[in-house]
Amino acid sequence: MMRPMKNILPLLLLWVWAAPLWAGSEIMVRLESVSDKNAWVNLDALVQDGQLKVSFMGPWSRGSLIYNQKTSVITVVDDMDKINVPISPADQTAFKMVSYLVAAKLTGEEEGANDSVKLAYKLAKQNARALFNGSADLMAVKVPMDGFSCDLFELRTGAVKNRQVWMTTTQATGITTDEYDTLWSLTRQMVDLTEYELSGLGADTDSFFHGYSNLEFPIHVALYADGKISSRFKVVKILHRVLTADAFEPPAGYQTMSLLNLVEQGISGHSR
Repeated sequence: MMRPMKNILPLLLLWVWAAPLWAGSEIMVRLESVSDKNAWVNLDALVQDGQLKVSFMGPWSRGSLIYNQKTSVITVVDDMDKINVPISPADQTAFKMVSYLVAAKLTGEEEGANDSVKLAYKLAKQNARALFNGSADLMAVKVPMDGFSCDLFELRTGAVKNRQVWMTTTQATGITTDEYDTLWSLTRQMVDLTEYELSGLGADTDSFFHGYSNLEFPIHVALYADGKISSRFKVVKILHRVLTADAFEPPAGYQTMSLLNLVEQGISGHSR
């Protein structure tokens, strides 16, 4: 029973990776790798009245994160194993301890891995550093991108591109300040929860928050590895509508498990 834990950890990391890309009533986002056509995920984010639900659908992950800003409870929904995992603030402290062990294990696996796995780790590190690290410079204004007028920011190491971000104002997207605040509240919690994994990849989260938490909205992001584009994030559609309360409820009929249950199952499965 290791698979539930393996599915949930990528969902949590994926939120941190993609979090700056949406806010509003309903925002549809596409994340894709340029080098691997099978590495993609579609996201559908709903936010209203301090509640946020982000659904993931891709070849390797299906599920969602549900967040209540007032209680700080994060519920992870794994559609592959049909389980709901509510993570209270107290559980989040325990999760950080598990996260520390996972990060150390990943480092050990990388050192003894074959060439293909090492290459995957290298690409993950390059993407993480391209996304999180450094302060991008404003290169152009009023640049058309995906239906919006954007400012183009670039981060370079010498003449080599690391990151391009096309930003527009939240006002242009119709996103309210409260909705944006809900988004960033969860983002900060998720970065804190996955701090050890992100640090292991060389990510500078302080730089990340400084660069993006200013009520600007990324419409399109391109990340580069070895000077070539490796990953792309883009907003596909933004809709505004009133959502019912059940839009933020976990699926009925799924098994509810505690974080402790998952950790115990992971230890049991690893010992076999």
